Amino acid sequence: MAATKTRVESASFNGNRLVAHAEGLRKRYPPAVTALDGVSFAVRPGEFVAVLGPSGAGKTTLFRCLTGLTRPDRGTVTVAGRDIWQSPRELRLARRELALIFQQFNLIRRLSALENVLVGRLGYLPAWRSTVRRYPRADVEISVRALARVGLETFAWRRADTLSGGQQQRIGIARALAQQPRFILADEPIASLDLKSAEDVMRLLHGIHEQDGIPILVSLHQLEAVGYADRIIGLRRGEIVFSGSPSTLTDAVIQQIYYTDDASSIDGVGTPRPHA
Repeated sequence: MAATKTRVESASFNGNRLVAHAEGLRKRYPPAVTALDGVSFAVRPGEFVAVLGPSGAGKTTLFRCLTGLTRPDRGTVTVAGRDIWQSPRELRLARRELALIFQQFNLIRRLSALENVLVGRLGYLPAWRSTVRRYPRADVEISVRALARVGLETFAWRRADTLSGGQQQRIGIARALAQQPRFILADEPIASLDLKSAEDVMRLLHGIHEQDGIPILVSLHQLEAVGYADRIIGLRRGEIVFSGSPSTLTDAVIQQIYYTDDASSIDGVGTPRPHA
């Protein structure tokens, strides 16, 4: 029932006014694995949306479809008003509007923090500049400000592989900011971090969302972090089984998203409380 309601709700919006809109996404992998089964949802301007689900729920495939890394068997994806599968040009332009933050940071380890942040400017440069990594002064200034925004300006010339996991993820966030995106998509950005670093990263993302008004879609395993979101989408076995605010994420809903029908499997799991 929840999945059907979500499909009808998202389809009723004008896709050109949405930050991102997925409609009827289906994806199967050989021999008979259904990763996505008719997933539809929308991210509206100003939203912070968290996607929850157990391993194998389809979160990674969903995010790959949204970024054009995986083509769905059926369905459409619109980002910043662009149908990303209409043409290579539309995909390229949509990706300029969309910044990615990765679970494993995806930094070039031998480069400095600043050089990694400058990668966020590559979509605005001619090919020859990106090949030789020669950046205009304006791009360097944008990247230095992005590093300062995440509290790492004094680490600008430190090699990425000498920094902690939390610091590397903050560089990844700075790289996203340097891109000056209209939409940020974070694929399990705290899964590889300790509790304090994870809290710092979620607080930083929430601050960017609040201060800059950038919509954010983030996938999470950690229930403790969902209070930062305005809305939660629960994904299980390739289907949306829940869409609502953190305050409506009851134990019964957690059971529906993560566990079997045996209610005892959620003993000791409480409903997360939104952060103030």
